[in-house]
Amino acid sequence: MTFTVFLNCLYRAFEYMGGVPKKILFDNAKVVVSKRVGSVVRFQADLLQFAALMRFRPDACWVKDSETKGKVESTVGYVHRDFYYGRNFADLETMNRQVRQWCDEVNREIHATTQEVPVERWAAERACLTPLPQKKPVLFRIQRAKVNKACLFSFAKNQYSVPKEYARQYVRLEIYEHEFRVLVENTEISRWPRTTERGRQFLIQEHYHGRFKGAKQSALEIQFRGLCPEASTYLEGLRESRGNSLREQMQQIVGLSGKYSTDEMTQAMSRALQYRSFGYDVLQRILRKQREVPSSLPQAVERPSAQAEAPRLPRVGVETRDPSYYAVRVGSATWKTSSMD
Repeated sequence: MTFTVFLNCLYRAFEYMGGVPKKILFDNAKVVVSKRVGSVVRFQADLLQFAALMRFRPDACWVKDSETKGKVESTVGYVHRDFYYGRNFADLETMNRQVRQWCDEVNREIHATTQEVPVERWAAERACLTPLPQKKPVLFRIQRAKVNKACLFSFAKNQYSVPKEYARQYVRLEIYEHEFRVLVENTEISRWPRTTERGRQFLIQEHYHGRFKGAKQSALEIQFRGLCPEASTYLEGLRESRGNSLREQMQQIVGLSGKYSTDEMTQAMSRALQYRSFGYDVLQRILRKQREVPSSLPQAVERPSAQAEAPRLPRVGVETRDPSYYAVRVGSATWKTSSMD
């Protein structure tokens, strides 16, 4: 429930009622109240700005006061029981269409408390409302974001790309209910839909065209690849498994070259590649065991490729004899067992 969503919901309520009340009683939600000390209430600046535009006065319920909040809570329960339970909704649009139809039906029934039909009573009360502005206000809020060297900025726990020329700069976000715009000064450089997903990266490939053209290897990468023959292959696996801390991992592994020889690094990386296990801690542990207790390491098993031919055994000639040869030898032999003296 962001400010933009909350204020748009309020405006849609005004449209449904055909006007704006002089006073609106709110709960103490964070989108309404920023701070409260007893009866002294500090409302959120966005709400006050919206109230001034729509010409209503906000008020806040007493905390944990059932007398001021009970009617609201009971209405929510009524909507759940009479409308929500037992229905199926394919999407939000379908649910909104059904709830509008439900409102039209129940508002034409006699109310249990007032014993009046709500739409008939509303016809008289509507004259007390402040008219809506002739033009619907565009509701959005502004936020500043820093673009990193990878041409990404963070918003709502996701990362979004911008064209490469805006790397390491600040951009301005205009955040609407269903989308947000990315601007530099007054120029829009990208536009994205809002999403409830978190931890995602949203990239546009055109933003990176030409960024890596002719890029040279960094000094650290050159140093890493020169550790041993297996280092280049090992680096690819390290990049996949340790993307966020790659540079730190590379620096630590390069530091191991001062304690271990090229042959030791080759053996350790070969073993790590065989088991697809990457990282400074793993590699350091292998190197230490290779030097101190090599017998504790599992023996590497080389699997022959499917196309490799099975080794051919050499032909060995065997001399054959007639069985009578063995009969003569057995007959002339003297045998002695443990039962004989």
